[in-house]
Amino acid sequence: MSQEHRTNQRHRTLKTGKITFGNGACVIDCVIRNMSDAGASLIVPTTIGIPGKFILVDVHGGSEHPVHIAWRQGERMGVHFDDVPVPAPLRERESVLPRAQPKLVARASIHPHALGTAA
Repeated sequence: MSQEHRTNQRHRTLKTGKITFGNGACVIDCVIRNMSDAGASLIVPTTIGIPGKFILVDVHGGSEHPVHIAWRQGERMGVHFDDVPVPAPLRERESVLPRAQPKLVARASIHPHALGTAA
């Protein structure tokens, strides 16, 4: 029988999460199964290719946690938080995208030669 080594009690959750690394260039969806003040348990499509340190984004909680992997087993892994969570700028970035798109369309229509659509 395994012995429990955690000092912080974990709370069961079923949250959408995102694993980000490579300065945000790589994003992997995950499920946050349980969480404590010190870490979390995640379900991922595969643990292969996920680095030892990354940013865990709690989509519903609106925070980012720098983490390192404590264990991996199949499609599950446990992570330890490296510091206190910070507010996630993800929602701010998403809200900027819809506003930027019309500007790009307007610029493209000013330069039809650049698109190869000039008559």
